[in-house]
Amino acid sequence: MSRRAFFFGLLIVALLIISLYRAKYGARDTAAELMAVEARIESARREKALLETELSHMSRRDWIEEYAREELGMAPPSPEQMAREDDIDRVAGPVVKTPVVMPEAEEPEAQAIVTQAVAPRAEAPKPQTAALTVEEAAPQAAEEIAPSTDELTEALN
Repeated sequence: MSRRAFFFGLLIVALLIISLYRAKYGARDTAAELMAVEARIESARREKALLETELSHMSRRDWIEEYAREELGMAPPSPEQMAREDDIDRVAGPVVKTPVVMPEAEEPEAQAIVTQAVAPRAEAPKPQTAALTVEEAAPQAAEEIAPSTDELTEALN
């Protein structure tokens, strides 16, 4: 029995030595991984600081104006390039009446598909088969465009 106890104790000691060895080298590997992650974090922090510096530099109004002038060939608008709303007809020319033809499906199956696709939308306009002139279609387009124009005007002011 003492022989069995001796071998059992020896086996326990061997397992403890192997476990200690694995734990020691596992801790060393973990420390190396931790150092690598910390180095990547520090590198990312330096890159972030550099990018924030670039952003603050490139966000300056004078830099944007210089870049637009030199690289893009842009310049501030001259008084001749500006027009009031009343001057649009003079600058762009008179309104030309051009018929706008609404497309209509040639095949009944295609018309059914179009009808099904438009039917669920309550706000969708019904297809018109008659031709519209630009003057007749303009009020509808103006209503659709007006909110975005107001937003742009507010943003510019």
